[in-house]
Amino acid sequence: MQVQAKQIPRNDLLPTEIGEAKGRNKLAVFVGAGFSRNFGCWDWNQLAKGFIKKCEEVEIFNARERSNYIDLLENKQQTTTDMITFCFKKLVENNSEMEIKTLLEEACMINATVSDKATEAYSELKRLGDYYITTNYDSRFDKLFPPERILYKRSLFCGLRGNETLEENTLYHIHGSIEEIDSLVIANDHYLERYTNRNYKEFLRRTFSNYTVLFIGCSIEDCIRNILRENKRMGDANHSFLLKKYFTDEQDLYTLETAMFSDFNVKVLSYLGDEKEYLELLNIIKSWNNQIDDMGLEVK
Repeated sequence: MQVQAKQIPRNDLLPTEIGEAKGRNKLAVFVGAGFSRNFGCWDWNQLAKGFIKKCEEVEIFNARERSNYIDLLENKQQTTTDMITFCFKKLVENNSEMEIKTLLEEACMINATVSDKATEAYSELKRLGDYYITTNYDSRFDKLFPPERILYKRSLFCGLRGNETLEENTLYHIHGSIEEIDSLVIANDHYLERYTNRNYKEFLRRTFSNYTVLFIGCSIEDCIRNILRENKRMGDANHSFLLKKYFTDEQDLYTLETAMFSDFNVKVLSYLGDEKEYLELLNIIKSWNNQIDDMGLEVK
C-alpha cells in the first residue's frame, strides 16, 4: 500500500502561541540570511566565490589559483565555510579589510527590482516582533532602529551578564555587522570562539527560555540546536517556531524536518515557494500582523 506524503500547509492563520506571546510582550523575531536572500542577497556559495575573486583582485591569488579554487567549490571538494575562512584570513593578512567590507556590501545588496517589497517586508517584520535578533551582517534592518539601539560588537555579546534580558526596540546583530569587520562571525574559528563563550551561550539560553522565538530565514545551525536541546532537557516550557519555505515536491523533507525540529521544541510553520516566494512570505507576515491588529494587541 502506498503511503501518501504529508501535504505542506500554508500558515496564514496566526499560531495561538505566537499571538499569546505578542499579548505578553514576549515575541522575539530571529532573522537569518534566508530572509535577505529572498530579495537578492548572495547565498554562501556566491559569497565563497566572491571571496575567491576578491583575493585575485588584490593579487593574493593568480588567475589559475582563482579558477582552481572555484572548481573545488563547484565539485564539492571544499565547503563554502572552509573556503570563506581561508580567503577571509588571506585578505586580513594582506591588510585588505576595506576590500572585505566592499565585498560584503555587494553581497548584501538588495535587487533593485524588489527593493520596495524588501522595504515593506522589513517594516512588517519590525511590526511583528517585540524583540529582534539577527545573524545577518547587512544594515537593511538597521534603518528601522535608532543608531544607539543597534548592537553588534563582540565585547557586548561575549561580556554579557547572565541575568540580562533583551531590550525593546533594539536589534542584536549576534554575528556582527559590516560596519565593523572585527565584529564579524564569518570564519570557522569565529564561530567556535563565539559559541563556546559561556556568557554568550547563556545570553542565547535565557533568550530561548524567556521568550517565544520565531526563526525566519534560518537553518538553525547545530550550535543553536544544542542550546535549544539543553533548554528542553532542563524542562524549558517555551516553544520556538521556524517559518520556512518548502516547494510542492518537498513533502518528505517537510515531514522529516517537522519531526527533527520537534526534538528541540521548534515547531515548523511552512509556506510554499515559487519563483517569487518572497511574496508568499510577505503575505503571511502581513496576515499575522492584521490578525494581531484585530485582536487588539499592540503592533509597532
